[in-house]
Amino acid sequence: MIDDTKTLKHVRIYNWLRELIDRGLFKEDEKLPTEIELAEKFEVNRMTVRQAMDMLVNEGIIVRKRGKGTFLVKKPDKVTYLLDNIISFEEIASEFNLKSAYKVVFKLVEPASPEISRYLLLSPGTDVIHIQRLIMGNDIPMYIETSYYPYGEFKGLLDIDLNHPGIYSHVAKLANETTLDHSAQIFSAGLLNPRETELLCYSPDQPVPCIRQTNIIYNSNDVPMIYFNAVFPGDRFQFTVHSGTFSGSLDYLPSGQALI
Repeated sequence: MIDDTKTLKHVRIYNWLRELIDRGLFKEDEKLPTEIELAEKFEVNRMTVRQAMDMLVNEGIIVRKRGKGTFLVKKPDKVTYLLDNIISFEEIASEFNLKSAYKVVFKLVEPASPEISRYLLLSPGTDVIHIQRLIMGNDIPMYIETSYYPYGEFKGLLDIDLNHPGIYSHVAKLANETTLDHSAQIFSAGLLNPRETELLCYSPDQPVPCIRQTNIIYNSNDVPMIYFNAVFPGDRFQFTVHSGTFSGSLDYLPSGQALI
């Protein structure tokens, strides 16, 4: 289990500044608080504050002007996740100038809960591999991924270093090159719980809206292979899906017209 989240003070300062910027507290070309002011507010040294500011500079959100201070350039864009295909974070990270990284929080074997057994078509109590990872972008915790795999088929995952991208390719190899063909996804809105707030380095004083995703991934024979949950902070992500051709009937008419 990773144990360094409590030391990521600069990420907490970064998240605080990002939230204020997202809420419109600072306008474009407006001066931000100084490093000294932020250091006093958060009771940290200036180097910690500078690390947080550097993250915003690297994203092109703020700019330092010698002798004048630090100014907002633009509001940050949310990462757009396309739901049309099964893709991993590193496939879209480059579009948003993010360098992806992965940290395994835990990896263990446990009996499947009734919910996991139902989704993966397993007998109750069958062993599954339970993995939780923290997905990073430019060293910033972006979201939490919690996944479940049938132990009998995927026990080889226990011997693989998953602090790297490419988990789906490992899954395919362990399943005799089975293709991950399609998925069923469910989304809901909520708030981060205390543990999620800590992992994602948000301040525990403020509730953080989030998007929760439940995803069941199937092979080409429509057999469920993976069950996972993901928690996305609402200030970091938005989701896009392309719908098919409209096949219903109009439930309204322009003023003055009538159905024939």
